[in-house]
Amino acid sequence: MRKITFALIFCFCLILFTSCAAKPININLKDLSDYIGEKIDFTNYAESDSDYIQNNYGIKPEDVNQIVVLKEFDVLKYEVLILAETADETKAQEIADNLAQIKAGYLNILKDYTANPDNAQEYAIVDNSKIWTDQNYVFWAVNNQTQYIDRMIKDYIKSNNK
Repeated sequence: MRKITFALIFCFCLILFTSCAAKPININLKDLSDYIGEKIDFTNYAESDSDYIQNNYGIKPEDVNQIVVLKEFDVLKYEVLILAETADETKAQEIADNLAQIKAGYLNILKDYTANPDNAQEYAIVDNSKIWTDQNYVFWAVNNQTQYIDRMIKDYIKSNNK
């Protein structure tokens, strides 16, 4: 009787565990950037090509399945939107770690110029940005509406990944 009870409890826990596993995300990042662009003004941004992405963010074309990078035209601004899908979670974390180093570099440059109000504002924008991963996806929004963009990304994933 104890063996049967143990077996039933084990099976129940196994079923419960497997049903709670995260569903793989499958989204089109161009569609996601268009969705964000409907609510956030990206008219001063340009979509970056693979050479620019590799030279400035260290993301090689072979490391991603799809990527969208929108960069502010003004070279004195660090505002950017990076949406990337990698082959696996390990590569996503490597890219996120690399972007964290880039963010630290931006902050290091900007901290010396915060006496200028424009630079102080740019420092705050970069500092408040969050680099985050979800499974094999990497997201980084450096914008004065970063929290809103992050929430839009999460909502988009939830509503388009059923």
